[in-house]
Amino acid sequence: MTDLPLQMLLDAWRDKLSAWASEGLIGRAARQALVLQSEQPRLDELERAWAKGEFSDLPSIELLSKEAMPGAVGAYASSTGTIYLNSDWLK
Repeated sequence: MTDLPLQMLLDAWRDKLSAWASEGLIGRAARQALVLQSEQPRLDELERAWAKGEFSDLPSIELLSKEAMPGAVGAYASSTGTIYLNSDWLK
């Protein structure tokens, strides 16, 4: 991976997520992976929002140094609602 700023990486990822949602691939993958049989209104709501490029329900993402995350590539802190990624891993 190149040394792109985080915002560029997030924008590219959101573009891909939006395309997958527009094609219905997010819902199908979630239903298959989680063996969902019944209606999933929240999943459908998220897929519609992501197809429109609305990502307000996603947690924030921050890059940390490898020293701050020894041995880890990523983590989620429920106390802050933030995903932390090891910046060296992204390289």
